[in-house]
Amino acid sequence: MTEPQQQIKGLSGDEVLQSRAKYAPNSLAHQDKNTFLTSLIEMVKEPMFLKTKMELESLLPKMLRKL
Repeated sequence: MTEPQQQIKGLSGDEVLQSRAKYAPNSLAHQDKNTFLTSLIEMVKEPMFLKTKMELESLLPKMLRKL
């Protein structure tokens, strides 16, 4: 048994312009600044990353003394 096909109708050009005027364009502003370097910097600034880094730095001298 097959489903009846429905005709899909999109917005007309005028409807698109009205929608953009009312709701703003459908785009993400952060895409321009989202680079690998920006992501890396944001990750390093995370509190959990900093806490782990500080804990490792405090453990490192203890580990080296045991060698």
